Amino acid sequence: MTLRVKTQGRPIAIRQERLNGEYVFCFDFKEPFTTCIPNGMPNQEEITSTYMFNKKQWYTLLRELSKIDKSLKDLNELRLYGNLTLYISDSISIGDITVIVQDFHYIPYSVQKPNSSPIQLLIDPSYLTFFDHKKRTSLAKELHTQYDGQCQKCGQRCDYRSMRIKNYGSDNILLCLLCFCNRPMPEITATKQLTKVIAKLLKLSMKNTQDVLNQFPKKYAFVGNSLQKLIYWAWDQDNPILLMEVSNNGLVNSITPRNHILYNNAEKNYIDIIDNRITYADLSDLRFVKKQRINILVDQICISDQFLKKKPDPLKIQRSKNYYTHHNNSSRLPLIVQKANGLHLIDGYTLYIAAQELNIAEIECWIIKEK
Repeated sequence: MTLRVKTQGRPIAIRQERLNGEYVFCFDFKEPFTTCIPNGMPNQEEITSTYMFNKKQWYTLLRELSKIDKSLKDLNELRLYGNLTLYISDSISIGDITVIVQDFHYIPYSVQKPNSSPIQLLIDPSYLTFFDHKKRTSLAKELHTQYDGQCQKCGQRCDYRSMRIKNYGSDNILLCLLCFCNRPMPEITATKQLTKVIAKLLKLSMKNTQDVLNQFPKKYAFVGNSLQKLIYWAWDQDNPILLMEVSNNGLVNSITPRNHILYNNAEKNYIDIIDNRITYADLSDLRFVKKQRINILVDQICISDQFLKKKPDPLKIQRSKNYYTHHNNSSRLPLIVQKANGLHLIDGYTLYIAAQELNIAEIECWIIKEK
C-alpha cells in the first residue's frame, strides 16, 4: 500500500542529486510536528521532509516561474503531493521522511511573505534557468555569431544546434557537446583499409593522411547530437570529404565524399558512404568518380529489371510523396549513371515512383558519367 502525503510551504533548500544515473531535485522543508505521545517521551516539534522532483517536473516548475518573470530565489509557496518512500540513500535524503513528488502547484503572491529566509540553492547554474525551444534557439544563434561558432573551452567549431548553453558567472557561453559533458576529444584513428581509401580520395600518402586525421576536428564543424556517434562536417568547399563519422573511442566509422562517389571496378557498383566494414581486396580496383547535381526529366530515366522485380515499401513511397508536397523537392537525390544507352537509376527507386505518382515531370538527381 502506498502512503500519499502532501505539504504546503516554502523550502529551506533546493539540492541537485544523482539517483540511478539520473538527476533529481530535492526540496527540503521544515514543518511543525505535533502528535500524541506517552508521558515522559521527548516531543519533536519540527520534522524535516525531502520532496524529490524528476527533471521533467523541475523544468515544468521553471517554466511556470518564467511565465510570471520569477526565479527560484523569488519562490513563495508550493503545494506538493507525493508518495512516501523508504528506499532512498541517506546521502540524497536528509529529511525525516522522503517523498517522491507526483503533482505540485505553485502558489504565487503579489509580494514575498515577510520574514522569509533565503532559499539555499545547491544547483548547477546551467539548471537554474528555463529556456523554451524558441528562446533557446534564438539565444544559441546569437551566441554562435558572437563566439564565431567556437566552443569556449576547446575551440572546436560546431553547428549552433549541436552546442550547449552554459551559465558562466553572469554570462552565457557556448560549449561543444564533449566539453559540456566533461569528455575529452578522443584521438582519431582509422582502419588501415579505410585510411587507404581516404588517402586515395585526398591524393596523399598514408603518413600524411594520418596527420590529416590527427588534425581533422579543428578543420570540421561538429554537427552531431550524440556522444556515441560524433559527426563532423567540412565547411570548406574544396575539401573532398563532406562528412566524417567517428565513434566515441576515436575510430572513424565512415566518410561521405563531397561531390564524389567511390566506384569499384571489380564489383561494378557505386558506394556513396565508405565505412570501415567494407574490405577491399585490391585498392587498384577503386576509383573516385565526380558526381553532379542536375535536373532530369522523369521519363528519360531507365529502370533496370532488378528494380522492377522489387516491391517497394508503400510507406516509404508515401513519405516521399508527403515530402515532395510540402517542400517541392525530394528528401534526398536519386543517383543516376549516364551510359551510352541512356540514364540509368542505381539508387532512389522509391523517390522515382513517388515523382511518377505525383506527375512530376522533372526531378533533381545526382548524375555520374560512366567511363
